[in-house]
This record gives sequence, C-alpha cells and structure tokens, in this order.
Amino acid sequence: SRPILYVTEEHGTLFVHGGISKTVSTYFKYDHVDVDSINTKFQLHAKEDTISEFMETTIEGRIADDVVFYRGNHLDHGGSCEQLMTVLDNLGVERIAVGHTPSWDVRVHCDGRFLALDSMLGRWIRGSGNNYCPMEKEVEGKDGNDDDDDQLTLSEPRSSSNGRYQCERVNHKCQGQIVRIRDKGQVVEVIV
Repeated sequence: SRPILYVTEEHGTLFVHGGISKTVSTYFKYDHVDVDSINTKFQLHAKEDTISEFMETTIEGRIADDVVFYRGNHLDHGGSCEQLMTVLDNLGVERIAVGHTPSWDVRVHCDGRFLALDSMLGRWIRGSGNNYCPMEKEVEGKDGNDDDDDQLTLSEPRSSSNGRYQCERVNHKCQGQIVRIRDKGQVVEVIV
C-alpha cells in the first residue's frame, strides 16, 4: 500500500505530499483520527466512483485533501514557524517533511521542524522542468568510417510531438540534494 501520511516513530517525523493546515491538524487532536485510519480509509475510497464524495464529505477525506494539496506550511507560501509549532503539537510529532514543492535545493526551516524535501532529484524534471519531453530515442545508422564496424548509435534529442520545441538533453548522473535524519542520543540532526 502507498500511504498518504507516514510517521517515523524513531524520529517523530510526519511525511506528507503537500503539507497540513492548522485547521485540519486539529482533527487529530480533537476528533480522534490517526495516521493509520486516514491511510486505510483513503485506500478504500481511492477509486474513480468514490473519491470525490469521500474527499468532500468526510473528515478523513478533508485530511487526505490537505496532505496532498496544501502548501501553506512553506514560509514562502504564507506559513510561519509559530503556526507550524501548533500543527506539530496537534499531530504529536517533532517535524513535518513535505515533498512535491520542487526547488533546486532542499529547504530546512523552523529549526529543523519543517523539511521541504523535493530537490528535483529526478533527471527528467531537472532537464525539462514541467515541460513535457518524451524520452530520447536511439537512432542507428552508418558511421562512414572504413572499418568493419559500420554501426553508429546516436541519441536523438527529445522534442515536442510536432518537433517545434527542442528539449534540453538530460544529464544521466544524480543531481540534487538529499536529507538524512540521524538520531544522536537525545538530539536529532537534519543533515542536508
């Protein structure tokens, strides 16, 4: 199963796709919902004929919507460390880690309590951003040399389907940053 919320017990970190609002975090504190029940109910209703009603009419659906789409925990999207501390307290966790808010670098804010982890590690998004560029294709041909090996394999540049937009070549080595959370006794280090 693919959870939409995940808590690491050893580090007290909540991992979500988008974020979680102060309002929705109160459901965990006062409505007695938990991470496992949200994941279970989301999996049950993550079907084309039931997802909309689930997201619009249930507490678990509102939470699922928030953790997927909410971006307000980011300082550059109106979030504040004070507001984040209330969210963390309501959730009973030490920090929140979010993905899908790409930037060239990992961002760590609020004394390590907020981790924006999407540093565009994927080669395709680093090479093309949000532009749709199909994969490169290999083209075989003759190399024109006088040796016995006349085979030549080239990578044809990626382009839009009509060929008007030429995509940049994708670098095939790992780029971006990673974050490691290491427990050192009573202190948890966030290493970028």
